[in-house]
Amino acid sequence: MSQMFSGCSSVESLDVSSFETSNVEDTSYLFNNCSNIYTLDISNFDTSKVTNMEYMFNECSNVASLEKKFLYFKSEKYAIYFCQLP
Repeated sequence: MSQMFSGCSSVESLDVSSFETSNVEDTSYLFNNCSNIYTLDISNFDTSKVTNMEYMFNECSNVASLEKKFLYFKSEKYAIYFCQLP
């Protein structure tokens, strides 16, 4: 899933709640520079096998909220880089 939505700066809402993610290992730059997304439902993401979340939400400055589980990464200090979460 790496870079799947990278650069989608004109998208305001993205529903990925039905994505099957149980075997995904790399979500780096997944939502990179999606700066106009306000709604992002990732509540059903299974990240148990993910080993790389680097810059997953890089520059997602307008996302209103993220599921709490995504704030506790396995040492991915730049996963939410430049996000201004409430």
